[in-house]
Amino acid sequence: MFVSKNTEKSELAKIKAGKFGDVLNELYDSGNTTNTKGAFYGIEKDTDINGIKPLFEYVVIIKLNEKYQPEFILELDWEAFFKHKHWHSRIGAYNLLVTNSLIEDGKMIYTRNGQ
Repeated sequence: MFVSKNTEKSELAKIKAGKFGDVLNELYDSGNTTNTKGAFYGIEKDTDINGIKPLFEYVVIIKLNEKYQPEFILELDWEAFFKHKHWHSRIGAYNLLVTNSLIEDGKMIYTRNGQ
């Protein structure tokens, strides 16, 4: 998962294969790659979306296969993140679960099969 550091429109769609890692490192902070995506600190439990300034522009989820090759790359904007965030009580932060609903609300940037 990557969280955008850039406040301008996402440049992810313009990434060319040879420069993928360089561009991601420039535009995004990286996180982990499990079924539960990252920990998002800085948002109090039960905060209303209208009561907080967006902390980032985009979250990018990269699902890897067993050979660590990307299966898909999904981009979520702040509103989609806020809709799908889940409170993780043990760590005191929000995280994301990759569900069909989350995938439907995101912008599919890449799929391995090109579909």
